[in-house]
Amino acid sequence: MNELELAVIHDAKNNLGEVVLRLEARGDCFAEVESLIRASNSLTNLLLWHRQQAGAMRINVDSASPADLLNELVEEFSQFFPKLSIVSNTDNAPIFWFYDETYIRLALVNALHNACRFAKAKVQLSARQVDGRLVLTVQDDGAGYNAKLLEQQGQQQLAEVSRRGTGIGLALALSIASMHTNKGAHGKVMLRNDHGAVFELELP
Repeated sequence: MNELELAVIHDAKNNLGEVVLRLEARGDCFAEVESLIRASNSLTNLLLWHRQQAGAMRINVDSASPADLLNELVEEFSQFFPKLSIVSNTDNAPIFWFYDETYIRLALVNALHNACRFAKAKVQLSARQVDGRLVLTVQDDGAGYNAKLLEQQGQQQLAEVSRRGTGIGLALALSIASMHTNKGAHGKVMLRNDHGAVFELELP
Protein backbone atom coordinates (compact mmCIF):
# COMPACT_ATOMS: atom_id res chain seq x y z
CA MET A 1 0.00 0.00 0.00
CA ASN A 2 1.58 3.29 -1.10
CA GLU A 3 1.39 6.68 0.63
CA LEU A 4 -1.34 7.97 -1.68
CA GLU A 5 -3.58 4.99 -0.88
CA LEU A 6 -2.97 5.48 2.83
CA ALA A 7 -3.85 9.19 2.56
CA VAL A 8 -7.10 8.38 0.75
CA ILE A 9 -8.09 5.89 3.45
CA HIS A 10 -7.29 8.43 6.18
CA ASP A 11 -9.37 11.07 4.40
CA ALA A 12 -12.32 8.71 3.95
CA LYS A 13 -12.16 7.74 7.64
CA ASN A 14 -12.14 11.39 8.69
CA ASN A 15 -15.10 12.17 6.43
CA LEU A 16 -17.07 9.32 7.99
CA GLY A 17 -16.27 10.76 11.40
CA GLU A 18 -17.69 14.13 10.41
CA VAL A 19 -20.93 12.54 9.18
CA VAL A 20 -21.22 10.56 12.43
CA LEU A 21 -20.93 13.75 14.49
CA ARG A 22 -23.69 15.42 12.46
CA LEU A 23 -26.03 12.45 12.78
CA GLU A 24 -25.33 12.12 16.50
CA ALA A 25 -26.31 15.77 16.91
CA ARG A 26 -29.73 14.94 15.40
CA GLY A 27 -30.25 12.18 17.97
CA ASP A 28 -32.55 10.02 15.84
CA CYS A 29 -30.19 8.09 13.56
CA PHE A 30 -28.75 5.35 15.78
CA ALA A 31 -28.81 2.64 13.10
CA GLU A 32 -27.16 4.91 10.54
CA VAL A 33 -24.52 6.03 13.05
CA GLU A 34 -23.73 2.41 13.93
CA SER A 35 -23.25 1.51 10.26
CA LEU A 36 -20.95 4.47 9.69
CA ILE A 37 -18.91 3.73 12.80
CA ARG A 38 -18.54 0.13 11.66
CA ALA A 39 -17.27 1.35 8.28
CA SER A 40 -14.87 3.76 10.00
CA ASN A 41 -13.61 0.96 12.25
CA SER A 42 -12.99 -1.21 9.19
CA LEU A 43 -10.78 1.50 7.71
CA THR A 44 -9.00 1.89 11.05
CA ASN A 45 -8.39 -1.87 11.12
CA LEU A 46 -6.93 -1.70 7.61
CA LEU A 47 -4.57 1.14 8.53
CA LEU A 48 -3.42 -0.57 11.72
CA TRP A 49 -2.96 -3.86 9.88
CA HIS A 50 -0.72 -2.07 7.40
CA ARG A 51 1.31 -0.62 10.29
CA GLN A 52 1.57 -4.05 11.89
CA GLN A 53 2.74 -5.64 8.64
CA ALA A 54 5.30 -2.88 8.24
CA GLY A 55 6.57 -3.40 11.77
CA ALA A 56 5.50 0.10 12.81
CA MET A 57 2.79 -0.85 15.31
CA ARG A 58 3.71 -0.07 18.93
CA ILE A 59 1.72 -0.38 22.15
CA ASN A 60 1.69 2.02 25.09
CA VAL A 61 1.01 0.03 28.26
CA ASP A 62 -0.42 1.77 31.31
CA SER A 63 -2.76 0.94 34.19
CA ALA A 64 -6.46 0.95 33.30
CA SER A 65 -9.76 -0.29 34.69
CA PRO A 66 -11.27 -3.26 32.82
CA ALA A 67 -14.65 -2.67 34.49
CA ASP A 68 -14.77 0.96 33.35
CA LEU A 69 -13.88 -0.05 29.80
CA LEU A 70 -16.62 -2.67 29.55
CA ASN A 71 -19.24 -0.44 31.13
CA GLU A 72 -18.42 2.31 28.62
CA LEU A 73 -18.82 -0.14 25.74
CA VAL A 74 -22.15 -1.37 27.08
CA GLU A 75 -23.47 2.17 27.31
CA GLU A 76 -22.24 3.04 23.81
CA PHE A 77 -23.52 -0.06 22.03
CA SER A 78 -26.86 -0.09 23.87
CA GLN A 79 -27.65 3.11 21.97
CA PHE A 80 -26.75 1.55 18.61
CA PHE A 81 -28.62 -1.71 19.25
CA PRO A 82 -31.63 -0.78 21.42
CA LYS A 83 -33.43 -4.07 20.71
CA LEU A 84 -30.60 -6.11 22.25
CA SER A 85 -29.86 -6.69 25.91
CA ILE A 86 -26.19 -5.73 26.22
CA VAL A 87 -24.81 -6.29 29.70
CA SER A 88 -21.47 -6.55 31.49
CA ASN A 89 -20.32 -8.78 34.31
CA THR A 90 -17.34 -7.32 36.16
CA ASP A 91 -17.86 -8.88 39.60
CA ASN A 92 -14.57 -10.79 39.30
CA ALA A 93 -12.67 -8.08 37.42
CA PRO A 94 -9.42 -6.75 38.91
CA ILE A 95 -9.47 -3.11 39.95
CA PHE A 96 -6.82 -2.33 37.34
CA TRP A 97 -4.58 -4.07 34.81
CA PHE A 98 -1.71 -3.01 32.59
CA TYR A 99 -2.44 -2.83 28.85
CA ASP A 100 -2.76 -0.43 25.93
CA GLU A 101 -6.33 0.73 26.44
CA THR A 102 -6.69 2.20 22.94
CA TYR A 103 -5.75 -1.03 21.17
CA ILE A 104 -7.59 -3.31 23.58
CA ARG A 105 -10.69 -1.18 23.19
CA LEU A 106 -10.38 -1.47 19.41
CA ALA A 107 -10.13 -5.26 19.60
CA LEU A 108 -13.21 -5.43 21.85
CA VAL A 109 -15.16 -3.00 19.66
CA ASN A 110 -14.56 -5.23 16.63
CA ALA A 111 -15.71 -8.31 18.56
CA LEU A 112 -18.69 -6.46 20.02
CA HIS A 113 -19.83 -5.17 16.62
CA ASN A 114 -19.89 -8.71 15.28
CA ALA A 115 -21.63 -10.04 18.39
CA CYS A 116 -24.37 -7.41 18.14
CA ARG A 117 -24.89 -8.07 14.45
CA PHE A 118 -25.45 -11.80 14.96
CA ALA A 119 -27.02 -11.97 18.42
CA LYS A 120 -30.64 -13.01 18.74
CA ALA A 121 -31.41 -11.09 21.92
CA LYS A 122 -28.42 -10.78 24.26
CA VAL A 123 -24.73 -9.90 24.32
CA GLN A 124 -22.64 -10.14 27.46
CA LEU A 125 -19.22 -8.67 28.17
CA SER A 126 -17.20 -9.87 31.13
CA ALA A 127 -13.84 -9.29 32.76
CA ARG A 128 -12.25 -11.66 35.23
CA GLN A 129 -8.85 -12.63 36.56
CA VAL A 130 -7.88 -16.26 36.01
CA ASP A 131 -4.51 -17.74 37.01
CA GLY A 132 -2.79 -14.36 36.93
CA ARG A 133 -4.26 -13.37 33.57
CA LEU A 134 -6.98 -10.90 32.64
CA VAL A 135 -9.71 -12.50 30.53
CA LEU A 136 -12.01 -10.17 28.60
CA THR A 137 -14.98 -11.91 27.01
CA VAL A 138 -17.61 -10.96 24.43
CA GLN A 139 -20.41 -13.53 24.11
CA ASP A 140 -23.59 -13.55 22.04
CA ASP A 141 -26.56 -15.89 21.72
CA GLY A 142 -26.38 -16.23 17.94
CA ALA A 143 -25.48 -19.16 15.70
CA GLY A 144 -21.80 -19.10 16.70
CA TYR A 145 -18.58 -19.24 14.72
CA ASN A 146 -18.30 -21.57 11.78
CA ALA A 147 -16.09 -24.62 12.11
CA LYS A 148 -13.50 -23.44 9.59
CA LEU A 149 -12.90 -20.19 11.46
CA LEU A 150 -12.46 -22.08 14.72
CA GLU A 151 -9.93 -24.35 13.04
CA GLN A 152 -7.95 -21.33 11.83
CA GLN A 153 -7.79 -19.54 15.19
CA GLY A 154 -4.32 -18.79 16.48
CA GLN A 155 -3.02 -18.08 13.00
CA GLN A 156 -1.67 -14.57 12.44
CA GLN A 157 -2.66 -14.65 8.79
CA LEU A 158 -6.41 -14.99 8.38
CA ALA A 159 -7.13 -14.12 4.77
CA GLU A 160 -10.64 -15.57 4.66
CA VAL A 161 -13.52 -13.17 5.16
CA SER A 162 -16.00 -15.04 7.35
CA ARG A 163 -19.74 -14.51 7.58
CA ARG A 164 -19.12 -12.85 10.97
CA GLY A 165 -16.81 -10.14 9.65
CA THR A 166 -13.44 -9.55 8.07
CA GLY A 167 -10.40 -11.68 8.77
CA ILE A 168 -8.43 -8.47 9.23
CA GLY A 169 -10.33 -7.62 12.43
CA LEU A 170 -9.56 -10.98 14.00
CA ALA A 171 -5.94 -11.04 12.82
CA LEU A 172 -5.50 -7.55 14.24
CA ALA A 173 -6.90 -8.69 17.60
CA LEU A 174 -4.41 -11.56 17.57
CA SER A 175 -1.55 -9.14 16.91
CA ILE A 176 -2.71 -6.70 19.61
CA ALA A 177 -2.97 -9.51 22.14
CA SER A 178 0.42 -11.03 21.31
CA MET A 179 2.15 -7.65 21.68
CA HIS A 180 1.14 -7.58 25.35
CA THR A 181 3.79 -9.48 27.31
CA ASN A 182 4.68 -10.03 30.93
CA LYS A 183 7.51 -12.20 32.24
CA GLY A 184 7.75 -14.08 28.97
CA ALA A 185 4.00 -14.69 28.64
CA HIS A 186 2.05 -13.29 25.70
CA GLY A 187 -1.58 -12.31 25.32
CA LYS A 188 -3.82 -14.41 23.12
CA VAL A 189 -7.27 -14.59 21.56
CA MET A 190 -9.48 -17.65 21.84
CA LEU A 191 -12.70 -18.36 19.92
CA ARG A 192 -15.27 -20.98 20.86
CA ASN A 193 -18.98 -21.70 20.73
CA ASP A 194 -21.17 -21.95 23.82
CA HIS A 195 -24.84 -21.30 23.00
CA GLY A 196 -23.46 -18.64 20.65
CA ALA A 197 -20.06 -17.18 19.76
CA VAL A 198 -17.53 -16.53 22.52
CA PHE A 199 -14.56 -14.21 21.90
CA GLU A 200 -11.93 -14.23 24.67
CA LEU A 201 -8.97 -11.88 24.89
CA GLU A 202 -6.41 -12.95 27.50
CA LEU A 203 -3.70 -10.62 28.76
CA PRO A 204 -0.76 -11.59 30.99
